[in-house]
Amino acid sequence: MADEALRKDLDALKEDISKMREDMVQLAATMKMVAGEKAAGAAAGAKERANQYRDEFAGKVEAAMGQGKKVVDEVDSQIGQHPFSTVLTAFGLGFAIAKLMEMGNRR
Repeated sequence: MADEALRKDLDALKEDISKMREDMVQLAATMKMVAGEKAAGAAAGAKERANQYRDEFAGKVEAAMGQGKKVVDEVDSQIGQHPFSTVLTAFGLGFAIAKLMEMGNRR
């Protein structure tokens, strides 16, 4: 009688362990699926932020190029209005830089 009760308990325990294994397999599959979805969501978010930063950078580069073109146009205008003084200024600066470099080479 005691052996039969023990055998029933043992069979019930084996069945519970078998069910627990099946549940663990299902849990692992569910966790894998959820982790994959989270990873895909994170990758999409990172790609979106990268595109946003690229667009912001392109806008800043475009603005800087526009500002640079404006400065070049202003300098060109000034040179056109005062060509003789521009040539004299460029010559004077070149001469001063050459003298400074010559002094640096003497040491």
